[in-house]
Amino acid sequence: MSVERSGARALIFCDLDETLISSGRGLSASNADAVAELARRGVGVVPASGRSLPMLRKVIPPEVPLRCAVVSTGVGIVAWPGGGILRRLELSPARAAEAVRLLAGAGADFLAFSRLPESRVLWRHAVGASGGGREDFYRRLLHHYSAELREFPAEWDGGEGLGQLLAVYDAEEESAAVGIAETLRRRGFSVARATSPVDGRSIWIEVFAAGVGKAAAAAWVAEHFAPGAPCYALGNDYNDADLLAWADSAMLSSSSLPELRAQYPSLDVPPEETLAAAARRWGLL
Repeated sequence: MSVERSGARALIFCDLDETLISSGRGLSASNADAVAELARRGVGVVPASGRSLPMLRKVIPPEVPLRCAVVSTGVGIVAWPGGGILRRLELSPARAAEAVRLLAGAGADFLAFSRLPESRVLWRHAVGASGGGREDFYRRLLHHYSAELREFPAEWDGGEGLGQLLAVYDAEEESAAVGIAETLRRRGFSVARATSPVDGRSIWIEVFAAGVGKAAAAAWVAEHFAPGAPCYALGNDYNDADLLAWADSAMLSSSSLPELRAQYPSLDVPPEETLAAAARRWGLL
């Protein structure tokens, strides 16, 4: 799908969960109005989320005038609202099989997601029995995905490849989570850490093809939609760190991590008011 340069005078890249939306709610009227007003002023707003396209559509109405959207932490960039894929970076069958072997060998509980655009969960690898083990992993399975998910076979060849994998660790298992993340990075995978939006404590380790990340996706959008325009970023968690560092100016939502607050200014408004507040601070509204 081709891209027409927009001539935007600036771009704002926004994380969603706990940055613009809270507790899984949809985009607020305040944030939607801010997107529309920014568009009238020549400023493009681009969601940069860990959500898949189907999950993104659950919280953002199609009439909100977005430039495009970064989905699955940068696995894909899609046109909005149609969802046509502008760019994708996914795991080949061989790389998908290698990642599964590494995660299973490390005793991780994890999910495997299909390629774009569906990004459905295809497989699960569960160490403990349902109802035991890592609680956040089973809570997420029960609340968000089918109970009929298949376990990985003993030997898996990678099938048609994957969009990404998601491993879940308890908050007390930080050393194990950091260890497998470092192993995967040494093997050439892109890895992002996030805090679970389900319980606010558990550690999520997301595994992607090389080159995947919010910053890389944002750079592609900026080059193709508005070359030379200043870029701004809003985030709150570990998986926003690369985007925040890349942007010309970055700001944090009120729920951001202490580690990030030491590096960037933060807002004191609820997520439902974050976009307008940040845009005013930047002089864009």
